[in-house]
Amino acid sequence: MFWVYSICSRYQKCLYDSSGLLSSGICMNREEFLKREQEVRQAVREYPKDDMQEAYRKWKGVRGEKPTLLQSADESIKAIKMEIKQSATKPCTQAGCSGTMELEAVCGGCVEGRLGYKCKWTCSTCAHRELSKKDFYETLQEVVSEGNTGIQSA
Repeated sequence: MFWVYSICSRYQKCLYDSSGLLSSGICMNREEFLKREQEVRQAVREYPKDDMQEAYRKWKGVRGEKPTLLQSADESIKAIKMEIKQSATKPCTQAGCSGTMELEAVCGGCVEGRLGYKCKWTCSTCAHRELSKKDFYETLQEVVSEGNTGIQSA
């Protein structure tokens, strides 16, 4: 498999196999992927008794839209997730540390979550944390939309 640019005005990356066919039939950029993830989270909140996929189908159906269904084993989705993960990093803000902080979601049941925090930046070297009450996907969308493609300054 290899990356090629699709023929579209956005020049988004799509993963094709050796036969030249799109591996999943889905071609989306980071922003589209994050938007979809936010829609899935909203659907689960609105249809808590349904499993995630069924909630998403119902949520999109009510809006007259077709759901974008993904396969977890899809290599193009794995590539987008890796690109997003690399974007959600920044240098550690702790004095004297040269490590890298990564954006992480906070579980609603943990101590930080019960206090209202929804995401945090955690250093992989010194374990310094910066907690935030801003939604994880909202924060991630901001990081990605700023065009980050790796370690960025604070």
